Amino acid sequence: MNLSALFPTWLTHIPFGWIVFVLLVLLLTIDAMRSGAAHASIIAITSPVSLFLFSLIPHTFLLESVIAPFLASTYVMAGILVVIFIAVFLLTNRMTATFGGSSGGLMNSFLAGISGTIALIVMWLQIPALVALWNPGNQIHAIFGLPYALLWFLGVFIILAFVRS
Repeated sequence: MNLSALFPTWLTHIPFGWIVFVLLVLLLTIDAMRSGAAHASIIAITSPVSLFLFSLIPHTFLLESVIAPFLASTYVMAGILVVIFIAVFLLTNRMTATFGGSSGGLMNSFLAGISGTIALIVMWLQIPALVALWNPGNQIHAIFGLPYALLWFLGVFIILAFVRS
């Protein structure tokens, strides 16, 4: 069955990385409309913390000898990062006070959704194991890559501070 016949021709020319980006924005926007910007803020905080903790694993006492044989496997490294991200997300969620998570309207929800998505994409691009699993494309790399990672995280924090205030 030819699936390309189901979609307009202009849609087939959009890179898959941008489709995933828009879907993540929509998902986080809907979540922010439902429960406020708390989850997007926690994702923004969790992303750089997870990157830092992930970079420390090969140098950690007792873990270096256990994990060393698995460092060559892309799937194991991606799995380790996912576990770290989920653990830090849950701990940060418990540490931050959401106070009922009031929604701030459509515009604030959209800003929270796009900020959380940017934090996830920037984090994804910094881990070679994740890029090996899914490479979002050259345009996403050029816009959200390492040269601009700090600026994107600062922008995300500023926007989420505005949305949460």
